[in-house]
Amino acid sequence: MKKSELREVIRKELSKLNEGKMAPQGVISDIGALTGQNDHTQARVMAAKLLKDKRLITAYEAIERLNSYFSYMPNELDVIRRRLDKNLSALLKKKFDNADEILQNL
Repeated sequence: MKKSELREVIRKELSKLNEGKMAPQGVISDIGALTGQNDHTQARVMAAKLLKDKRLITAYEAIERLNSYFSYMPNELDVIRRRLDKNLSALLKKKFDNADEILQNL
């Protein structure tokens, strides 16, 4: 087998491994429900749990606790959450084929 043929076979096999990763529709609905209840940070915690990203989960839970402490979302905390959102979005798009649907519900 030629080197170019081997590369093509490997590329096809890798694409098979990466395709078809879909987030469960029930979880997407739950994320949308939390957003509908104006619980945006908890919706992001659920999305981070879907990714199994412990650092993001911890960060969003910390924001949730601070939000609860202040009884509102301070501007500085919102800036931090938006920075985390960029990372969350990139990771969702990398892992799930239906990431856009998840992001629409956040």
